[in-house]
Amino acid sequence: MGLGLLALTALTPWPLRWGTLPVNVCLIESFVPMAVTVVAIANMFHLKPREASLLFVANTLMYLVLVLPFVMWAFRVS
Repeated sequence: MGLGLLALTALTPWPLRWGTLPVNVCLIESFVPMAVTVVAIANMFHLKPREASLLFVANTLMYLVLVLPFVMWAFRVS
């Protein structure tokens, strides 16, 4: 989704150039789990508030441990 949004900037008067800081930030942020997703899942499956918050915390921890190091390595952001 992040790549698609970046590609759409080519259609604007202010396209983002690949390899620049704004592009790297956009790509990294597109990998970040969002609390909105957890709220939607909680509403769809009628989860209790405690279960929804535990799901959010577990999702965030897994992102920080498993995904973020790979993303940082892939884009070599320090």
